[in-house]
Amino acid sequence: MDTESLYGTVMVSIGRNIFDAPAPYSGMKGENYSNAHFDICCRRKNLYLDGELIVRDDETFAVPELAF
Repeated sequence: MDTESLYGTVMVSIGRNIFDAPAPYSGMKGENYSNAHFDICCRRKNLYLDGELIVRDDETFAVPELAF
């Protein structure tokens, strides 16, 4: 999906992936063992984690350590 590569896009994925790769969280060689798998990409949204703002308005990282 094109929206996966947009800077600041919030992506929520539901479904279990099993990784068998040297870097297990790289997204490579993932096998899906669930009955359903959904990827939901959102643009121009705010993302909060435990009540703390992480991404603001699609592009600004509220936590400096997460910025590229």
